[in-house]
Amino acid sequence: MSGHLRLVGILLCGVFALSSADVSLTFSQRVISAGKNLVIKCTISGEQFQGWYRGGSKIPTDSSQTKYVSNPTSGAYQLHLNNIVVADGGEYICRGNRGSKTFQLYVDFTTTHVELIQYLRISNADMIDIDVYGYPKPTFVWTKNGQPWNPNEGRFSTQDGGSVKFSRVEISDQGNYTCTIAVDTLGLSSVKKIEVITFEPPRLIERPAPFNRLLTVGYNTTFHCKAEGYPKPKYRWLNQIMREVDLSNPRFTVADEYFHITNIQLSDVGNYTCVAYNIRDYSDSASAEISKVYVLEQRSPRSSVRFAIYPANNSASAEISKVFVRPSIKPMYDEVVEIDEQAYLDCVGEGNPLPEVRWIRDGRYERRQQITLGGRRSRIYIQDVRLEDEGRYTCEARNNARDQEGHPIVATEEIGLYIKSLPRLNKKGTPLTVYSYLGNPKPVFIRCRFDGYPFPNVTIWFDNKQIANGTEFAMFDIITNELEDFGDYLCWSWNIHGSKNVTVKLTHAREPSRPVNVKANVTCSRVTLTWDPPIDDGGMEIMQYVIEYDGKIFNTEDTYPKYYITNLKRDTMYDIKIWARNKMGKGKNNYETVSIITQKYCPPSRPIIWFPYEKVIDDTAFFLKWHEPESNGGDPDVRYKVVVSEDLDEGPFAIKTEFTALREYYVDELKFGQRYQLEVFSYNKAGMSEPAIAYYFIPNEGDWPNCRQTKFRFCNHVMPRAYYHPRYHGNTHITCDVIKRLPISLDSKRVSNPPAWCFL
Repeated sequence: MSGHLRLVGILLCGVFALSSADVSLTFSQRVISAGKNLVIKCTISGEQFQGWYRGGSKIPTDSSQTKYVSNPTSGAYQLHLNNIVVADGGEYICRGNRGSKTFQLYVDFTTTHVELIQYLRISNADMIDIDVYGYPKPTFVWTKNGQPWNPNEGRFSTQDGGSVKFSRVEISDQGNYTCTIAVDTLGLSSVKKIEVITFEPPRLIERPAPFNRLLTVGYNTTFHCKAEGYPKPKYRWLNQIMREVDLSNPRFTVADEYFHITNIQLSDVGNYTCVAYNIRDYSDSASAEISKVYVLEQRSPRSSVRFAIYPANNSASAEISKVFVRPSIKPMYDEVVEIDEQAYLDCVGEGNPLPEVRWIRDGRYERRQQITLGGRRSRIYIQDVRLEDEGRYTCEARNNARDQEGHPIVATEEIGLYIKSLPRLNKKGTPLTVYSYLGNPKPVFIRCRFDGYPFPNVTIWFDNKQIANGTEFAMFDIITNELEDFGDYLCWSWNIHGSKNVTVKLTHAREPSRPVNVKANVTCSRVTLTWDPPIDDGGMEIMQYVIEYDGKIFNTEDTYPKYYITNLKRDTMYDIKIWARNKMGKGKNNYETVSIITQKYCPPSRPIIWFPYEKVIDDTAFFLKWHEPESNGGDPDVRYKVVVSEDLDEGPFAIKTEFTALREYYVDELKFGQRYQLEVFSYNKAGMSEPAIAYYFIPNEGDWPNCRQTKFRFCNHVMPRAYYHPRYHGNTHITCDVIKRLPISLDSKRVSNPPAWCFL
């Protein structure tokens, strides 16, 4: 019996030895956006499934969890990752009892939430909010107004997620900031351009005066207030019941800090409040009052005028011996003529003194007018009326009469010149093709506008039914929920001279055509793409652009026609495709292709100045040192250019420029009491980098602190004192005269007439 058992055991061992064991995944890595779901299938054959693990912990099979494991079929074990967050990024291991496979999850960052205009309050602590997270953690590189900007220097500090905190905001912090967010290992990058506006709440410095006003019916008045703040405050005016004045009333006009009331009426009595504001609802306010309104009763055009005060029980009056009579215009009436007939537009002004009149059309002086009667009459004569003569004409009359605030009083009257004709299609007011798509939640509009006289009736018809009507203009709005909503809409117009009709097509939108005028600015590792929008947008607004290269596809976050591709290989050819996308999609073949070859070499990155650490130097000479640039642009032969400038109020003034292959430079012949700007450029055969910049100040000699301690400086001037040098003579004291002429090698660089280290 035991012999049979041993034989079975041998046979079973043989079976296991011959069977193949394997663990496989549908994919080994994936880049996915936060909030998405993902399923990774692990197939195990020839061995037992131990589980999915992350960080040494086994992932449960409870489907109510956001991460769980299921076993839909034999040998298949699916890892479900639901509503992925940044913290989910990392390694996941599918284990059998003898083998395992690792899946790497990368969580893409998103920048759609970043506000492109941000406000920082002056003199307060505030922050530029980015809050961008991903796995791996993205890097953030900043520029301000096109110049490199260090967000971890001085008043600034970088927060988690890339946001930048300002310990105390200053006006100079305003500007255009650009943050380049990237995960270099994945080739992901995004550029956010943020306009930062610094502000100070408004404060009124001029209040409306006089506070109490006595005004006259028919005349005008102006209120004025002024505030200071940053940005410059804006203004709104509130009426007697503390609501914004009704600007639909033509008598009320607001122009910045001025509020004008024309043709004063009794109903205007009351308080009016000026509110100055700039941003984020910060405001200041003050009021003025119209306490009484006088009613002007005119006895005759050239006689005196009596004022009666209301409300005052008619107990006060005043006589004025001489007044100006405000200008007026004799009644005029619309002119209606046939085409090619003559037309006369006649304007006559009245008032004391007699006014001057003129015709205005579309806001411009009408050149065909003839002015007579000393300027009080203006006449437009048109011998052969054309369609372009039709329209509204305004006559203005003015004399020396002025309102309560001293402003000229101008009378205006408007009439129309109309041409008898059957209806004529107004092309600007009647789009002949309207686009939408099935399920569009926003209404689209069928508009029909016709000119002619008498003013034509206009109707809109669809499917032999009238759906809208009007005079000169009709409009119908529709939400395209059904296919039957698309089709031909008939615009029909008529008057006594005849009728006119036109068809407006409501048609399906389509994918846009390809972008045009694509241009590429190429370096050794980066390309900047620009283009113009497609000629045909498919009838819908362009939503974004799609970029494809090297098997990768990216969507732009807006419709700005510019995109950066970084981390490209040097001296390599790339084919880049660009689509435009609207609500209907991007179109299969509607793309533009641009082929580029990256340059073999790029200018190097800027060097890194690391010495001196102190910004105040107590001598007129010192060594400037820097590290080599992080990138040599593919050319290891990097050299350096040093520019020494006096930092003056009007800007830096260069006094010395040197080229060197070393990573240090001896700066000398500096002046006491002067501030200096030092720039170090790195360059190779491809060009020159942006400069690394450092500022140093050389105080006046009398301003140096008492340095009788172990501290050394360059001794550029001889003083009758004893000094020592730590490299020479141990503790032997010698004079500075001797030390100055020793052939001392300073940091492995020999200099002529080297300065000595002196003990103070």
